[in-house]
Amino acid sequence: MIRASLLALAIVLVTTSTALTQTAPVLRANVNVSGDLVRIGDFVEHATGDVAQVALFRAPDLGTTGAVPVAQVIDALRSHSVIGVATNDIR
Repeated sequence: MIRASLLALAIVLVTTSTALTQTAPVLRANVNVSGDLVRIGDFVEHATGDVAQVALFRAPDLGTTGAVPVAQVIDALRSHSVIGVATNDIR
């Protein structure tokens, strides 16, 4: 009985950790936008709901590129209570 309970618990833990890994917020290394604003959902993979639509920065002019330091993006996300975003060593 105890062995069956431990096995069931192990299955739940593995399933839960796999689900969390798949939906964890992750900072994207490259962002392409077609509008005037760069939003949280553009920067953060797995951002959903209303928070994904929050604008953080103005987009560069059409056909041009821009760069934003990761620290500045993280600070902007933090100001909107978006925390725990994995950066995966993006600089």
